[in-house]
Amino acid sequence: VGHAAMFNRDSVPLPDGFGGYFIERIAPGAFTKTINEADIKAKFNHSDFHVLGRNRANTLSLIEDRQGLAVEIIPPETTWARDLFRTMERGDIDGMSFAFDTIKDQVIFDRERDIPVRTLWEVRLHDVSVVASPAYLDTDAKVSSIRSALLAEGIDPEEMADTLMRMRAGRPLSASHHRLARDLTDRLMRVADDARATEEPAEIAEDVDTSQS
Repeated sequence: VGHAAMFNRDSVPLPDGFGGYFIERIAPGAFTKTINEADIKAKFNHSDFHVLGRNRANTLSLIEDRQGLAVEIIPPETTWARDLFRTMERGDIDGMSFAFDTIKDQVIFDRERDIPVRTLWEVRLHDVSVVASPAYLDTDAKVSSIRSALLAEGIDPEEMADTLMRMRAGRPLSASHHRLARDLTDRLMRVADDARATEEPAEIAEDVDTSQS
């Protein structure tokens, strides 16, 4: 999850192809049309060899919120994707970027900073990507807090997902799947018992107060 682009924020100086540089900004609404029409993929470093999700496959969700272009990805069960997300959990990679065609923009020369500033009013997206060196430093990419919480409890998220999918499909479970299912059940039962133990005194106290009033 994260933001592939942030509204009304300056990019780092970008090369203009003629030996100079410019700064880019994104106007709110620049992605409104494209996220509803285009076939967009999520990638690692814009690589066609490292596709993380796709909106038409319902493995990539894109919405414009107040901050910018919000992204949620359901990654594939592959070794490289697991390695990438472990790297993100460490904080080594935490940025995002996007590949696009310009539909409507505006360029104004900023005399104070002595550099052109281009505002993107509408774009056609090709992909959003998790990257190590984003053009917009305010972008963010992180692993879902659910995944992090599972790892903190010593539970492998991929193994849990595989177990749940096998159970849903009626496929046979291995011994490790059964162990994980029992472990999760035991943990949930303990949480439920703790919750009941916390709630019961409050209910008793409430009854006592009511009878005295």
